[in-house]
Amino acid sequence: MFLHFGSMAERKGTLDILSGILLLENEQLKDKTFVFAGKVQNSIREQFYSLMEPAKEKAHILVFDEFCSYRFLYDLCFTCDVIVIPYKDTNLSSGVIGYAALFEKPVIGPGSGLIGKIVKTNQMGITLENISDYAISKAFQENIVCGRNQYIESNKLNVFVDTIYS
Repeated sequence: MFLHFGSMAERKGTLDILSGILLLENEQLKDKTFVFAGKVQNSIREQFYSLMEPAKEKAHILVFDEFCSYRFLYDLCFTCDVIVIPYKDTNLSSGVIGYAALFEKPVIGPGSGLIGKIVKTNQMGITLENISDYAISKAFQENIVCGRNQYIESNKLNVFVDTIYS
C-alpha cells in the first residue's frame, strides 16, 4: 500500500503520482493499493479527478478528500508499506518525514534539497533525482526498504533540549 497524505497539491507531486500510475500496466498494478488522504486543493481539483478516473480503472485507489484526523493518519501510516512524498519544493522540511520515521516506513521522495538529504542520510527509502511521472512509476516497481532509523533517534525531544542547553 502506497500512501500519499496531507494537502493534495501540485507542489507535492500529487498529479505526478496519478500520472505515474497511468504509465504502468494493469499487471504491474494488480498487487498495489494507492491511498490519497487529505484535502485536494482547488487549484488541482479538476485535473486530479480527471486523472483519477482512468487510474481507478487500472489500480485499487482510495481517496479521502477531506481533512484527516491525526488518529486516521496514524492508522494509515501503521497500515501502509510506503509513503510517497515526491515534493517539488525540497528545501523545506516535512512532517511526513516524521511520520515515516515514527512508523518505520520507507519513502519515495526527492533526491535534492533538505528532504533528499534527510532521506539519504537516514536511509529512509529511495530518492528520485527528477520528480516526474516516469520516475515515480519506476519507483512503484522497486522493492523499497527502510534502513536504519536514525532520524527518529536524533530528533527526540531530549536531544533537542540537550542541544539548546549545551
